[in-house]
Amino acid sequence: MEYLARLRYYDAESGARKEKSRSAPTISEAKRLLRDMEDEFESGGQTAMESDQMTFAELAKHCKETRYCEAQFDSEGRKIIGVRA
Repeated sequence: MEYLARLRYYDAESGARKEKSRSAPTISEAKRLLRDMEDEFESGGQTAMESDQMTFAELAKHCKETRYCEAQFDSEGRKIIGVRA
């Protein structure tokens, strides 16, 4: 028997409902996979959920815009996003 962990969410641009699913051999493993997908969605949003379907060029462009951009700091001098050099 195989169990399915399914996460449904709305596409921010089109408003369409999307889903991502993973299969697992046990119910406890399926619950763990669902928690992992929920954490991934909470931390990275829709882009993180669809990153497994991105081409390398799209993924590189996304990383360049969000991770490897010029560093941004808050009012206390802590780095929020980006790289320093």
